Amino acid sequence: MELNGDKLEFDLQELMPLLLQDKQEGFRKIAEKLLNVVLEKEFEAYIGASKHERSEQRRDYRNGYKERQLKTTLGELNLLRPYARSGRFETKLFENYSRIDKALVSVIVESYLKGVSTRKVESIVSELGIELSHATVSNLSHELDDLITEFRTSALRSCYPYLYVDALYLKVFDGARFVSKAVMIAIGVNEEGYREILDMDIIHEESYATYKGFFEALKDRGVKRVNLVISDGHRGIKKAASDSFVGSSWQLCTVHMKRNLMKIVPKNLLQR
Repeated sequence: MELNGDKLEFDLQELMPLLLQDKQEGFRKIAEKLLNVVLEKEFEAYIGASKHERSEQRRDYRNGYKERQLKTTLGELNLLRPYARSGRFETKLFENYSRIDKALVSVIVESYLKGVSTRKVESIVSELGIELSHATVSNLSHELDDLITEFRTSALRSCYPYLYVDALYLKVFDGARFVSKAVMIAIGVNEEGYREILDMDIIHEESYATYKGFFEALKDRGVKRVNLVISDGHRGIKKAASDSFVGSSWQLCTVHMKRNLMKIVPKNLLQR
């Protein structure tokens, strides 16, 4: 495989043995060479000149290469990322390909969360023509734990004027079976008026103790002041919010208020 001007020429004597011996490895090497060529052409277009070319259109100069690994569904590709002296060259190649692979990873992780075994995930993915080992599927699933830990330990702002808190009961895979658990979520509205998901946690039941621990975890990450806590009418939330965020007010969520009103309105009046 060679680049001749703007044309990419393939050598069948080089490619055929790769594909006949090991299809997966063959396609991986082809993709590796192809993407290296794409990187080079993208860089040439950026600086306005090819290698060793004198050109009046030149906008920058080469400053070496750095090896970069790109994980794809074909395997890990070793690419040579070119650098410019100005340091301003940014390739779109990694971003575009990572979107595809992130979509695949998302499917695998979601399947794992829903209780699908790693062997079944491997089987499903192979039907798409993608070969992933049992260990790879397991590693992708465990990577989710690191992402969750990073999210749940990141620093938060000191003040959120509004804090929405609620719990949703879901069937959660608990080792060998599915059980019903409450998934707590806290959404803060910052001082610029934007909403942020602050934390999520899985608990066995809603109580003062669980909500108190939930709020204290937010304080440990930097939250010092909340003006208004908005939730349903659970007594545990109200007391825990009052104890954790001294001086804050509490308000019943409008959605829950409407639901409560609907319960006492006669059915024959609901349609009016």
